[in-house]
Amino acid sequence: MNHPIEPLQAVTSMLSQALGMIAGLIGQDTGHGRRPWPASFSEWGEDVRRVLARRLASGSALIHTSDIIKDLTGAFVSERDTPARRSRNAAFGRWLSDHRVALGLSLDKPRVRVTDATGHATRAARWFIHPM
Repeated sequence: MNHPIEPLQAVTSMLSQALGMIAGLIGQDTGHGRRPWPASFSEWGEDVRRVLARRLASGSALIHTSDIIKDLTGAFVSERDTPARRSRNAAFGRWLSDHRVALGLSLDKPRVRVTDATGHATRAARWFIHPM
């Protein structure tokens, strides 16, 4: 990009897009049956922003969604934590145990690849490239 941009804002926006794409994949038949998923990622927005801020501050260039979920279910459990939030996190954790989801972030596009636990691409797996 040729113009200055606030990195956390840009990456947060890309992560939101990528998580939406992952949610779409989870809803598809991946050969293992349909996976339950919450209707929207919007409820996760604030938590994801905190996780991203921490990861970016540490200089991470590649952020795996499994790391984000570990953060969401671990260090960032707050007094506002609810059974519904824990249930969503657990559902995502179960899905991630069957699929590896790597999220590559850059300032111009997110890339998402989904494979099964052995590293082989699932029927629904593909790279997504969406310019900002």
